[in-house]
Amino acid sequence: MKELVKLNKKELEEKYKERTLVLCKPESIITGLYPEILSRIQRFHYKTPLVKMIQFHKDSIMEFYESVIEEWKPREDIIKIFMNMTKYPTLVTVVEGPNSIKAMRKLAGGLPKYESINFNIIFKGYEAQFRPINAPMGTIRGDYSAVDIDIPDTNLIPVPNYIHASADEKDYKREIDVLLKYNHISEKDFIEYEKPEWKILFGVDL
Repeated sequence: MKELVKLNKKELEEKYKERTLVLCKPESIITGLYPEILSRIQRFHYKTPLVKMIQFHKDSIMEFYESVIEEWKPREDIIKIFMNMTKYPTLVTVVEGPNSIKAMRKLAGGLPKYESINFNIIFKGYEAQFRPINAPMGTIRGDYSAVDIDIPDTNLIPVPNYIHASADEKDYKREIDVLLKYNHISEKDFIEYEKPEWKILFGVDL
């Protein structure tokens, strides 16, 4: 017998207010793909309390992608690759709604991740698939790019995977803090508003 899931008031509030960060990366701006990315976000009927065009600079891009930069070598080459992202604009989008973190990771092209716990297979979310050729069809990276990392790495340019989505709540908060720190965004850029269809879709007036 299956049992209905019952969330308490605090848990419901956290679900409705869950936020994540989506970046429409420079290649999505240059190629004109970013409206399609925003359109796909809207198909989930999520809120977008912040949408702002910015331009990263050396300090902000280095801190934003610090953990990624540390994973690759030679360091001077990976830095050159990320510096290319400072030449063109990036569209910053904050997405709010139930399960927004997992949904945006899936939309970007993430692959399902599972763990075995006490002989049970547990779904753990979506792991980033930054190589577009390996991303599933139906996702932004899978539908709009078919490259691997060999050509971009050789030419010291970013992999054209179009979109970034926060890995989890901790990552979201860190990334927002970086954008605030370098004045790419401000608290005043966040706008609260209601989504009437949430009453039908999620059972709440917010």
